[in-house]
Amino acid sequence: MGASMTVRLPEWGNEHRLMVLLETPQVRTLIARYDADSDWAMSAEEFLLPAKILFGGPMSNSLGKKLGVKSRRSSAEQFSLPVGSVLVAVMCSLAQRGLNMTEFDQQEAGCRVKATIPSSWRTFGGTLAVDVTSSPNGSTVACETLFEGQFYTWGADKKAVRTLYADIPTMAAEQASA
Repeated sequence: MGASMTVRLPEWGNEHRLMVLLETPQVRTLIARYDADSDWAMSAEEFLLPAKILFGGPMSNSLGKKLGVKSRRSSAEQFSLPVGSVLVAVMCSLAQRGLNMTEFDQQEAGCRVKATIPSSWRTFGGTLAVDVTSSPNGSTVACETLFEGQFYTWGADKKAVRTLYADIPTMAAEQASA
């Protein structure tokens, strides 16, 4: 018969109000730790700097924005973790990946967080909206990416969402030991 492992969840594990979570010293410490480990990459502007020399002017996606060009993708995943733990894991992931939170909308059973996806060699940046809601078996995380001014994101949208989904269980498990 195998040994069972009990993971002790933090007292704020079921809290769905973002402001309450952000006022918790343990949560602020976790987010600050991941922010310090942030991995920044080269921006599209830095990547295209040589083109400015060749073509005599900067390259950007402003024409695509004016024409209404967009790339949008949505997905959702279920996690068998309480909503507060998932919400804190999302905030830690955003901090570590250099995605700055721009706004949040508190909802009855969770929270919607919007963050800026920084410019990279693949894109001129975009927006990631993450809905974290309580569900009967844990939490649901629904993501939507939006890149204005470009048809293709060269996988930046998929990478942002896949990375977030992969970070959640790991970062939630680390909360118990923090």
